[in-house]
Amino acid sequence: MSQSATKFVLTEEEQQKALAWLNANDVGKCPTCNSSQLEANPTLACLPTANTKGVVSLGEIFPCVVVTCAKCGRMQFFSAMTIGLMTKTEEGES
Repeated sequence: MSQSATKFVLTEEEQQKALAWLNANDVGKCPTCNSSQLEANPTLACLPTANTKGVVSLGEIFPCVVVTCAKCGRMQFFSAMTIGLMTKTEEGES
């Protein structure tokens, strides 16, 4: 993974890797409008996590690739770790 993804910014190559992963896993079309005009946003979204008591912690995050449909605007979130853009170790690094 490149240095830029560690900073939560994806290179063009990483954006293309995310889209290739979506296509390889049959997620290459928008579930709302059926368009194949999907775009990987250049920055990762960081979803906060909650503990067992339901308290949200801003210290621990779940990095996600945001994919937006260019036709209808639907946004979908996919794990950057599952796609292979980050590892668990890199997620926790500063």
